[in-house]
Amino acid sequence: MNALVAATDMLVVIKPEYFALEGLMRISEKADLIKERINPQLNLSGYLLANYDGRKNQHKAIRKAITEKFPDKVFQTIIRTNARLSNATSQGQTIFEYDPKSHGAIDYLNLSKEVEERYGR
Repeated sequence: MNALVAATDMLVVIKPEYFALEGLMRISEKADLIKERINPQLNLSGYLLANYDGRKNQHKAIRKAITEKFPDKVFQTIIRTNARLSNATSQGQTIFEYDPKSHGAIDYLNLSKEVEERYGR
């Protein structure tokens, strides 16, 4: 939480699992408290679903729950489950070096575009 005292923006990455929802609520409350008492510049940029498998009903249900609870904060981009991502890191490469046409590379490229569109950064 110390990092939130100095941060200006915060992007929360969520694995689509039940306990992640509880953690999401806790970190959102902590961020609100830090913004109120210590760091008024802290901005919750949004929530990003990662390691998402659209074939799993649980993942779909969690995505729906988060989107309904925080409609303006959930990124449209989702980082899908992709073995190429872990393969890239084990080879000491970025996903763009390792397999630029993989779902992982495409998802992260889409995320960067969405961040730029939302925040002009």
